Amino acid sequence: RFQESVEETLGAPASADFLHFLGSYLGLPFVESEFTKAVEDDPQGFATLSRSVLRRWFEADAAKRPFVLFIEDLHAAAEGFLDLLEYLASSLKGVPVLIVVSTRPELVATRATWLSAGGDRHARIDLAPLSGDDAASLLYRLLEPLTLGPLGEVPGELVDAAVQAAGGTPYLL
Repeated sequence: RFQESVEETLGAPASADFLHFLGSYLGLPFVESEFTKAVEDDPQGFATLSRSVLRRWFEADAAKRPFVLFIEDLHAAAEGFLDLLEYLASSLKGVPVLIVVSTRPELVATRATWLSAGGDRHARIDLAPLSGDDAASLLYRLLEPLTLGPLGEVPGELVDAAVQAAGGTPYLL
């Protein structure tokens, strides 16, 4: 199915060499060509070519239909993935691709270049912690299915303690 998708996007003749490089991101082996064998002994060259192939595939796909790439919890990603995503954010141009990531502030503290990756096409939206009332409302809604069973009503003291401990962070709630 992946091969069919790549062939549909790039055309059958062009996709043969692309499949080997794109498949490496997904752990899908494809038959090597003379072209791919030329870089197999050069890990740095292979990595550079692989990310260029991935960028070109995204550009070709987005030229046919816009798409959104959504990555959650980017702060937990490996350095290699962060490098790849930063490369894509700075090099994808002229095509309708929207890259949306969610991350904790630690990413910006450890990788300041992330904020400039997309240049003027990059927008940062900081979410403030929930207010105490909003956090309590969220927690009650999260616990609502449990209150229908034998647990009954959730004690207000428990909700207050959880809201205080979470500090307005929905993930911690």
